[in-house]
Amino acid sequence: MTQVVTASKVLWYYPNIIGYIRFILMSAAFILARTNWQVAIACYLLAFVGDVIDGYVARAFNQCKPTIFHSLLEYYSSSIEFKAPNLVAFWIW
Repeated sequence: MTQVVTASKVLWYYPNIIGYIRFILMSAAFILARTNWQVAIACYLLAFVGDVIDGYVARAFNQCKPTIFHSLLEYYSSSIEFKAPNLVAFWIW
């Protein structure tokens, strides 16, 4: 028997929570880039680590179900994560 997954459950999957934290960290890195670059780099690196571990967490907690929400969250957060250093460098210089 298959388990029904509701939208409210998917929002609180551990990999999605990691994705939310990644967005917060990337936003903080962008905001702090001019004033405190050391903290900005730390936030960016933590966001990158979150990108690495969210797949492992999804498999460990059996939350690998393909949902459109997670697919979009992963796509946009990874897209921003890899374009952010270029944007910050352009913004600073």
